[in-house]
Amino acid sequence: MLYHGGLDAAGLSVVADNPGILLVNEGACSGKLTWDQDAISTDHLTRNVRAVAVGDVDGNGFPDIATVSSFTTPPELALEPMFTQYGDALDDSSYIVNIMSPVSGPGGEPAFVWNGYENGLGDFKLELNSGNQNHHITIDVQGNARLVENALVNRDGIGAQISFTPRHKHHHSKGKRQRVTSLQAVVAGSSHSSSHALRKTFGLGSARAGTLDILWPGGTKNRLYNVRAGEHITMPEIPCNYESRWKKRRDYKSCVSTALNTLYRMGHLDRKVKVRLYASAIRAYNEYWRER
Repeated sequence: MLYHGGLDAAGLSVVADNPGILLVNEGACSGKLTWDQDAISTDHLTRNVRAVAVGDVDGNGFPDIATVSSFTTPPELALEPMFTQYGDALDDSSYIVNIMSPVSGPGGEPAFVWNGYENGLGDFKLELNSGNQNHHITIDVQGNARLVENALVNRDGIGAQISFTPRHKHHHSKGKRQRVTSLQAVVAGSSHSSSHALRKTFGLGSARAGTLDILWPGGTKNRLYNVRAGEHITMPEIPCNYESRWKKRRDYKSCVSTALNTLYRMGHLDRKVKVRLYASAIRAYNEYWRER
């Protein structure tokens, strides 16, 4: 969990209390979060960060962080400890910059005068994630409204829910690694004054392959099997839900075939991808209804 924020609302001071916080979940779904103080190398205390976007800029499979500040605090001005302390780890990174100095007003009453503070220009920072040796895949989704009959979804696939389940060897054996499905949604305007990358990256750990599922806005489900580590997949909306109760199996097959052939003729798919998507769609239908 990454948190950045900027605020200039203290009246007499400029708040400088957020160095960029990366909270790490200590265990699978434990909800116990700890601050990884070594994860972010840039000193953001003097940056009033208002926009944060995350995406894999260098294509190595690990998300990078882009931030934009609305202003910066000039380095010659001293950071002073925040006047409010809460007794937690973030107290040591909470500062203010005084922009008003106390003076004695008429009759000896306290007053304040501007001390000449002026904000510096805002800036852009990009922090690259070097990652580790784990495997990954990347996914783009493509909605096909007005391209394919019965397709409903916008071209960027906004609203699609993407899930990926890595396939580990011996995952059913006692004491061995279990299947864990990760879920990401394609969302526009996903961060204040910015948007995270629409392309989604999934970590596989040591797994070499897995299964990709898409839940499209409107409820249609598509599946792609045997997505391999290191692959980049563009998954098109196929408006044929393998979980729907089709009157005949051939009706479902015809729906899938028609949609994929339409995209192929338009140049959105090559023949090899079309064949792969068709085979996965039929397998998904067969496996789902075999268990019913």
